[in-house]
Amino acid sequence: MKKDSNSWGLTPAELRKLRGLKTPHGIQRLLDDMPYHLADSAWSPRRVLRENTSHCYEGALFAAAALRVIGYPPLILDLEAEHDTDHVIAVYRNRVDGHWGSVAKSNYTGCRYREPVYRSLRELVLSYFDVYFNLRGERTLRTFSRPVHMRRFDPLHWMTTEKPVWFVAEYLLNVAPYLLYSVAPLMVLLAVLITFGLMQRSNEITAVKATGTSIYRIVTPVVVAAGLLSDVNVQDTLVNASPVVDPVNQTALRLAVRAASPDLFRAVRAELGSGRFLDEGHSNRADRVAILGPDAARRLGISGVERLPAIYVGDQLYLVIGILRDVVRKPELLGSVIIPEGTARRHFGLFGPGTVVVETKIGAASLIALQARAALRPDDPRALRVQLPQEPRRVRDDVQTDLNVMFLLLGGLSLVVGALGIANITLVGVMERTAEIGLRRAIGATRRHIAAQFLIESASMGVVGGLLGSSVGVLIVVGVSAYQVWTPVLDPLAPLLAPAVGGVIGLLSGVYPASRAAALEPAEAFRH
Repeated sequence: MKKDSNSWGLTPAELRKLRGLKTPHGIQRLLDDMPYHLADSAWSPRRVLRENTSHCYEGALFAAAALRVIGYPPLILDLEAEHDTDHVIAVYRNRVDGHWGSVAKSNYTGCRYREPVYRSLRELVLSYFDVYFNLRGERTLRTFSRPVHMRRFDPLHWMTTEKPVWFVAEYLLNVAPYLLYSVAPLMVLLAVLITFGLMQRSNEITAVKATGTSIYRIVTPVVVAAGLLSDVNVQDTLVNASPVVDPVNQTALRLAVRAASPDLFRAVRAELGSGRFLDEGHSNRADRVAILGPDAARRLGISGVERLPAIYVGDQLYLVIGILRDVVRKPELLGSVIIPEGTARRHFGLFGPGTVVVETKIGAASLIALQARAALRPDDPRALRVQLPQEPRRVRDDVQTDLNVMFLLLGGLSLVVGALGIANITLVGVMERTAEIGLRRAIGATRRHIAAQFLIESASMGVVGGLLGSSVGVLIVVGVSAYQVWTPVLDPLAPLLAPAVGGVIGLLSGVYPASRAAALEPAEAFRH
């Protein structure tokens, strides 16, 4: 009987078993149901199917074989770790949109199946990054291999052999890996300022690094600019614009010396007063050049770079190639001496960058803050401290709350002033109408009648004041809105509540004058 060329050496029963899985998710369910074993073995898919157990490597080969049987190319990929074991997975592409997914065997559920939703293999591998850590809690995933098509091993009968299939693992070890993150030299990365908020308002996010560790570049389309900023430990070294020590005039100053990468100036939106910025060549050559902040330049007596001024940092001479006019962020640069990172490493022993600042597109602050730790320091995210500015909406709400409190206080103060004014006017009225009060008392008016008269008068003044105030307020809102082409928004209760509140304030303000008027005796009133 002729052997089926699409059976790859598998028996009809084995083919029925694998075809019954139908989908990559079905393959994953079978792998999940298999016990995980720790033997140092390299079984073929046939033996895995027979023994009904596997580990990571064997599970990936079995998944690749099963994918082949149900119509997918048999592809495997190696996830390579640092200070940890590798992880082999079988990968496949969605037949509709070409997105990548994976099937894998692991003791840890987070390192298993991935739905085909990833546009590239890098995106697929990145989905394993957060869950790929060793017993010390370090995220260890660093590189990944290109997909290996298993048909290259068909002459070795990798799907059915009873011999160990270590030859696949040996081949994976020789495949050139791709970096999961692009490693950057210490001079290249990035102090991060985030542009974000209402009306193009900018805020800042700063990631402060532990010294002496490598940095990984954030590869993301939302990053606009980035640069490094580090404090240089010059100990007690003074900065001087003259080599001559004047015992009378103090010319040596204690100024902050900071190291910056070339991209920092764009990230902090620095403006030059004169000269030029640092570039990559200055750092690579460790040139003794410096840029001065405007405050530092003024204290050193340097107003421009036309005459090639120089300064001494201790006994080292630095050529001043630029003077800043202003910076939008990192105001400490205004009073600093800024030197290239390469120069700081060579002459001052700068071990690593201190502050990472990234300027992003508007609205990306929260996203970058969440990803910055893992992106900049995947081996130990806890070595970074991320400072995230408040969201614009929260800032706006805080400002709105403060304004509401301020207007409430102003409104309360206005009510107090109005109440005192009504009380004063009513009290003056009582004093000027003493004879009238006495006459009314003499012809039979009671104290209650006199008090009610003045309470009604004061309440009337409050109601009239409320009506006038609400009318003027409505006219102002409508007028300003018409001038600015805005839509006026008015609370319909405000014009109604204003007279009522004014009446209550007037009534309360008239209590003392009314009680004083009611207390007058007719005989005493006629004497006045």
